Formats: sequence, C-alpha cells, structure tokens
Amino acid sequence: MDKILGIDLSLRSTGLFIDGKYKLIQADPKKINEEALLVYNAKSILDFIKETKPDYVNLEGLSLGSVSSSMDIICGNFWYLRTEIFKAYPFLPVNIIPVKTWRCPLFSKADNKIFMENGKKLKALKKELEYEKMNYQGKRDFAKENSQLILDSNVKYLTFLKLPIEWQDEFHQVSFTNGCFDLVDAYWISKHSV
Repeated sequence: MDKILGIDLSLRSTGLFIDGKYKLIQADPKKINEEALLVYNAKSILDFIKETKPDYVNLEGLSLGSVSSSMDIICGNFWYLRTEIFKAYPFLPVNIIPVKTWRCPLFSKADNKIFMENGKKLKALKKELEYEKMNYQGKRDFAKENSQLILDSNVKYLTFLKLPIEWQDEFHQVSFTNGCFDLVDAYWISKHSV
C-alpha cells in the first residue's frame, strides 16, 4: 500500500499527515519576514518527507476563490514548496488536490442541505440581532448562546466530525483555533486517491 503524505499548506499553520504520523508546522510571521517564513515552512516539510519517506505527496491546491491581501505570498509559499520538493526529491510525485475534490465526497446531499440551512439560519440570526454592531462581549455572548448552530454551519468542524473517533480524540488535543483543522485537512488529503 502506498504511503501518501497529505499537506494542508498555509503560511501560519501547516498540517502534515502520513500513515498514522502527523506534524503541525507553525510559525509566527510577525517574528520572521515573509521570505524566511517560506524557507522555514519548506525546510520543515522536507525534513518530514525525509523522515517518513512517502511514495507520493498530495498537496492541497490553492483556493483561488479566496480573497486575501496576502494572496501573492500564499501563492509564493505554494510554488516555493513545490520547487523545493522537486529539487530535493525529483522523482517524488506531487499531486495537487483541489479542496472540493477531497472534501465533497465526505458529505452527502442531505449533509450539504443541512449545512446550507444552518448557515442561512446563522446569517439571519446575526442580521436580526445586529451582530456586526455588537461589542466584543456581545459577540462572545452570541457565540456561547449559539455555539451548536455555529459549529453545525462550519464546514471545517463538520469535516472534523467525519474523522474516525481515534483521530478526533488525537487532533482535538490541538485546539480548533490553533491548528486542529489543518491536521484534519491533511488527514483527508492523504486519504485522497488520484
């Protein structure tokens, strides 16, 4: 059976998963400049490749529909990593896996319908309660009172729930706001067959 390394690449928190091993690479971009950040991410990933010896790599594709003022550095991170992998391991296949390609099969039409309905409910509730005008404490109270609806309309959380229970337990040790979802995505990317 092939050993597939799944990579959920980002600037600040990259998830890696292969054959029951995982790593979370995090760097504070405020402490190092963007060029050093790219080098740090690539070197950390290359070290993990050396350690785990994958048969091939599944790298999540760029989300070109995203709006970000950092899109140039995000693209640079992606292409720099691909170049560094090629230089270090020229015969290691790297498959680019668009997010919809690996995530959509996890959810049925019924799941998607419920997810969309929950998103609409949450949006309507925020509008009704003038969420955007709330102060910090008001937004915290809103989140506490509506936590289940917020979770049920969050595709990353719902993707987490699709994990086998032992991986939910393992990845939940990393908080949802500090890299858990990056590991979850890397897990599913590694399971995608090309």
